Amino acid sequence: MQKAAGLDTRASQREYFDIVIGGKDATPVTDIQQNAMDVGLKNEINAIATVVSKIVPFFYPGYTFYEEGADMVKNEHSKEIAVVSPDGSLRCGSKKNISLEKECPFP
Repeated sequence: MQKAAGLDTRASQREYFDIVIGGKDATPVTDIQQNAMDVGLKNEINAIATVVSKIVPFFYPGYTFYEEGADMVKNEHSKEIAVVSPDGSLRCGSKKNISLEKECPFP
């Protein structure tokens, strides 16, 4: 995200541009990175269970957890400026109040 927003070095921005726009191959994922992603995916259900059984009832009684898809972010002129895809949200009534992104620790 930082690279896409242009907040990194010029060389890094150029590399990112070449991969995304130019179609060049990205750096392959290492075994450690793949293992970390696999652990996160495998334990995502545990993170959701912890949120809905421990955190929500204590800190946000009356709220309900909803799974989410992509959501458009609009500016003050209702122009779409970004797309976000949180893991879920907590809602009270029909309004989405809190977006959630769960992360699982990697041993």
